Amino acid sequence: MKMYSAIVEWNKNRNNTEFVRTNEFAMLHEELMELMSATNDHEEVDALCDLIVIATGAIWKLGYDPELSMIETLREINSRKQDPVQKAMWKAKGISGKWLKHREQDPST
Repeated sequence: MKMYSAIVEWNKNRNNTEFVRTNEFAMLHEELMELMSATNDHEEVDALCDLIVIATGAIWKLGYDPELSMIETLREINSRKQDPVQKAMWKAKGISGKWLKHREQDPST
């Protein structure tokens, strides 16, 4: 069974089938706080995986296929061009960090 399908089944088996924004927010917030208080890699990975489980379930509860949603999201992200100033800095100095998209890129691309 694929990961997203397994998460959907996990939600179904626990009768966690209704999207309630405040509940989803509370669960995501709890995991983000666990991530912030993590003291080792294991705790960080655990919190990040829990965030994926919660987000996947929320997408499904909204009536969307989580796997197709992720494919579309990655396609959109990959179509973005990097901010030219940042791109030049990264190339010159070998730095990295939060990737900034080019503000003048046509949003339809």
